[in-house]
Amino acid sequence: MDTLRTLDTRGIVRSMRRFTLLVAGIGFALCSFVLTPLFIRFATDVAFQDSWWVYILYCLTDAGLVDLAVVTLCYPATLYAIWRLGFKSASSVPGTFALLTLGKYIVNFLFPALTYEGAFPSVEDFLDFDLPIMLANYGLEMLQFALVILITVLIRRGYFRKAWMQQARESDAGADFTVTDPDTGELFSFNRILGLRNPVQVSALMLAVVIAFMRILMHQIYQFTLYFNGGTEGLLVMLTDLFLDLAIGVIVYFAALLLVARFRRRELNRAR
Repeated sequence: MDTLRTLDTRGIVRSMRRFTLLVAGIGFALCSFVLTPLFIRFATDVAFQDSWWVYILYCLTDAGLVDLAVVTLCYPATLYAIWRLGFKSASSVPGTFALLTLGKYIVNFLFPALTYEGAFPSVEDFLDFDLPIMLANYGLEMLQFALVILITVLIRRGYFRKAWMQQARESDAGADFTVTDPDTGELFSFNRILGLRNPVQVSALMLAVVIAFMRILMHQIYQFTLYFNGGTEGLLVMLTDLFLDLAIGVIVYFAALLLVARFRRRELNRAR
């Protein structure tokens, strides 16, 4: 029997929400208020723009490594909350991440306007240029997040449905029986690197697949855009991006397993 069934479910949501708030808040704030201003400052200075550490700042900010790190840490918190409680009870966890991501785009619009330009763009420029870009980028991020949530919900629902059917088969023919939720506690112990019979592990795998697929898709769209405009970065760059995106998917998968297992241990320790 899952020892966490007696634990206040609000504690699980509160813990995952706090984790998401802390990680996303620090990550987004660090990128928007520290790393991006530093990158802009030195990338526009001919004395420093070719320095190796300016390239690192570029990778962290414009190339999105900080955002990727935040996603890698926060998505498993949503996955864990959904598996423990269901989407309805855990909805405030992904909601927190969605709001923080929206806040990131607002800050990334307001802060440079006030810091470097000294004024906001006109309403016409904002509506015609800035707002569509913000909404498109935010929509793509939320589409990725929604796919992860939907897949997790469907896998969990399939697992529960199979368990309930098993209960029905094991009951006496024609006898009334009480439907109980299956014990999910054992699912958070990962004994294999790729356990396709463990639905939580499959959820983590699909999380990584979605992230890798979206990155590959965006890179390919960018390359095709260059091609149709008469330019290209070459086959080598395209293959390098592809292998890097696949490697990122592998890293995200193992990070998700480690985090989910860590969340489980922390809750077990609190329940003792």
